[in-house]
Amino acid sequence: MENKKDSKAIPYNGERTAAGITAFGMDLASKADIDPEIIELYKQSFYTEECSGPVICVINFLPNIYDSNAEERKKYLDTIMKSAKANRKQPFKWFWLSAGDQLDLERTLNLGFGFPAVVAISPSKKMIATMKGGFDSKGLNAWLGDLLIGKGGLEDLKGEFKVKKVDKWDGKDAPVLEEESYDYDDDDVKDDL
Repeated sequence: MENKKDSKAIPYNGERTAAGITAFGMDLASKADIDPEIIELYKQSFYTEECSGPVICVINFLPNIYDSNAEERKKYLDTIMKSAKANRKQPFKWFWLSAGDQLDLERTLNLGFGFPAVVAISPSKKMIATMKGGFDSKGLNAWLGDLLIGKGGLEDLKGEFKVKKVDKWDGKDAPVLEEESYDYDDDDVKDDL
């Protein structure tokens, strides 16, 4: 047999550890400018499958589509993507969900201060941190950098992170809510007076 070589293959001469190989792969992904995955968290299985082991799960609670619109949501997702790209060499997994769809979870995480809101969870250490600053890529990157060095308001994660199943966002503005109209009979109104 002939020994064929792929002209695009890059020899790996780094550490023979999971961390070393992962770092090498992340560096290649960065150079190739491959977009990191940002998962819409609309059912528990996504969190369970993707947020385990030695990772930090960055979960973005975006304003409900009824309080926003598709264009604004896409801007928020662009902000998340910018931060995901800037931090692609870090052990972050990226998620987003719609505020109001997970009220029990929002209460458990004390997210009553408005949206967008961001939390970071270390499943292996059972720790959580809530971002206190403004939602932009510069602020998000600074906060994530602080988390990596042990700052950023780390607390113990109390209980399980539970996501109830909701409909996936269709990429559109919210449907128009129709108001109920009441047809009052003039005689009924007179009787009440």
